[in-house]
Amino acid sequence: MEIGLSGSLQPETSQKQTVRMKKYLKYGLFVIAVLIIIIIWNRNKPAPERIRNMLLDNKGAYDAVARLYYNDYQTHHAGMLSYSGGNSSRISCDMYHHEIVLTNEECLNMQKVAASYYLDEQFWERVYVYDTFVAFCNINGRESLVYSVEDKRPTYINRPDDKDKHVTVRKITDHWYYAYDSYIGF
Repeated sequence: MEIGLSGSLQPETSQKQTVRMKKYLKYGLFVIAVLIIIIIWNRNKPAPERIRNMLLDNKGAYDAVARLYYNDYQTHHAGMLSYSGGNSSRISCDMYHHEIVLTNEECLNMQKVAASYYLDEQFWERVYVYDTFVAFCNINGRESLVYSVEDKRPTYINRPDDKDKHVTVRKITDHWYYAYDSYIGF
């Protein structure tokens, strides 16, 4: 007990408050540390096995197709280009209204990608190329496989104007990422 200004005995509140504040501070720091660990672990968590296998079993074809789209994109110096999926001997660029005639080898690679790609219960339909990214997408737009030329983590699922999505990205292998809307899960 302490003696207050009025001369009466007062409880030792400041000492108890200090002890209580230190206790809350320790709990708060513990919670923050746990959250940071969860965020770091979640960020480095690999893509689901099914999606990893889809890409890795056909990696040569996916790499060749990504390079084909990226090389065409570089010739147009655009901010973003949209292409049809390559299900025939030609692919079309929607924004510049041109077609790319495919060689036999390119057709075979396109067929391998088209046959293996299946995300969000949809088949491959579209490719968006922007900056140094090539996004293999479907009609739902909630999941994609993204090739990163510079091996940097993409920040979008399909393209830069997908601002309303909650993007989660998992690395599959060098230069390849699985991007999805975290509200749908996997």
